[in-house]
Amino acid sequence: MLFVDRADAGRHLSHRLRRLRGADVIVLGLPRGGVAVAFEVAEDLHAPLDVIVVRKLGVPFQPEYGFGAIGEDGVSTIDDYVVRQTGLTGPQIAEVEARERVVLDHRVSHLRGDHPPVQLAGRTVIIVDDGIATGSTARAACLVARARGARRVILAVPVGSVEGIAALRRDADEVVCLHTPERFLAIGDWYDNFSQVTDEEVTVLLGQAAAFPAAATATASWRCETKEQRMPPGQEPVDHRIVVGIDGSLSSREALRWAVRQAALTGAVVDAIIAWHDPSSYGGYGWLIADTSYAELATKTLAEAVDSTITPESGVTVRQRVVAGNPARVLLDAADGADLLVVGSRGHGGFAGMLLGSVSQHCAHHSPCPVVVIRGQRDT
Repeated sequence: MLFVDRADAGRHLSHRLRRLRGADVIVLGLPRGGVAVAFEVAEDLHAPLDVIVVRKLGVPFQPEYGFGAIGEDGVSTIDDYVVRQTGLTGPQIAEVEARERVVLDHRVSHLRGDHPPVQLAGRTVIIVDDGIATGSTARAACLVARARGARRVILAVPVGSVEGIAALRRDADEVVCLHTPERFLAIGDWYDNFSQVTDEEVTVLLGQAAAFPAAATATASWRCETKEQRMPPGQEPVDHRIVVGIDGSLSSREALRWAVRQAALTGAVVDAIIAWHDPSSYGGYGWLIADTSYAELATKTLAEAVDSTITPESGVTVRQRVVAGNPARVLLDAADGADLLVVGSRGHGGFAGMLLGSVSQHCAHHSPCPVVVIRGQRDT
């Protein structure tokens, strides 16, 4: 996939997020390139647009190794594990935070001027960037958004590395990435025009976004937080949802096909979910394989299943989720509030660790919603 420029990437990305149009969401662009993408998303979703400015807190003797992040309103998040491992002292942490706070405040003032930040407390935020390489800045943004009170955090990007996207699924409630090429060298390789976005352009985009229909009423909606009807964490603001368990087997792909056909009839969205175990649960020599390899394999398996099963003509939104945990437990949690849970009758196909044969039986007995077990072709 190759985008003409950031605006083109934003328009493509907005199509994947259109299920959120009209919902109480806020679009946050990571300066500077992410704002150009986020502008298109906010306009299409009729949502307010703001910047989310963050600064990573780097270990003094190894600045690239972050021990936390800071954001506006005095928000900070500290990784206690890194602090313990590096032996950082309180005064050292305070010194780094004070230095980075000066840089952050100057940047916020330059980009936003006198306009106050959009309040995030109790709301769903969509954090947008123009791409993900390592994901360190996006991770800091997710942490800062949560610290500022966001109820749900969705990270959305046009393109990203397999490793970066897999890691970020631990920090965001949902990650939407249009393209995760196996060979990833630089974000700019996936754009015809990847020219630098200036601070002045960011300011102009924020000013234009203030005229969006939702922006005019955003302030009023902030003050209605106590009257807001909140959905349980992990559920999407949509009316109908079908959950499908994917493991790479033929049965699970047949289950996905059936779910998409059903969704086309009912207007539901489809959550295609694959689960992977922590390597330590495999016993033996499982610890020799880094856990990121399982996440990467799961991500690839899910993407291949969706790409080989779903056609654009279906008109159905299929959301892909990669979750670490026991497959049955993951599916049951996802099924809470869903219309249907759909699983294949046999496991496990291309991805060991999610055996739908046993999972389907467990789900049939314990699911909070109706379960459909699809008997597909026998896997060899």
